[in-house]
Amino acid sequence: MQNDDDDLNPFPEPVEIEITDIFDLHTIPPRDVKLVVEEYLRQARHLGFPVVRIIHARGIGRAARDG
Repeated sequence: MQNDDDDLNPFPEPVEIEITDIFDLHTIPPRDVKLVVEEYLRQARHLGFPVVRIIHARGIGRAARDG
């Protein structure tokens, strides 16, 4: 069963992200961040990256306001 958010998703299939030593979370929906970051870090480690810089939002955006 799909919800309304699924109907608006322009990418119904998983999107493959290039694994590098920098990961910008600005394009990841907040509800998906935990799972996406965990998988990204698994893949980065597998590829031999000893460190990954994660760029995230900070401030009074929607997530902070809805707290």
